[in-house]
Amino acid sequence: MVSVGMEGARDRALVRFCARIVVLGLAFSAVAPLEAAAQSDPAVPLQEDARLALVDHCVLNESARFGQYTDFTGRCKCASKALLGTLSQQEMQSVAKWRKPTSALKRRWADAWNGCG
Repeated sequence: MVSVGMEGARDRALVRFCARIVVLGLAFSAVAPLEAAAQSDPAVPLQEDARLALVDHCVLNESARFGQYTDFTGRCKCASKALLGTLSQQEMQSVAKWRKPTSALKRRWADAWNGCG
């Protein structure tokens, strides 16, 4: 008879433990999305966003053409800086949106690239 009481106490303890785990899980699932929503990307100035898009595009294209071990990052940075000096706000927005020089800028990009050789 004593053992039946012990089993019942163990069962109740197990149920209480599981209930606490469920409550903690629910509390965590309610708080986690709030923390994730609070961590948004920082705002980047338009000119910097366009510069990063041009450099990224250049590095990806050149590594596809010449391989990943060729050092062309300096030339990519130079060409991006040269092109940025000639862009209007609207052109910068376009570059930032599409993450590459648009078709209207291809010729100026090629001139900037050749000027940095």
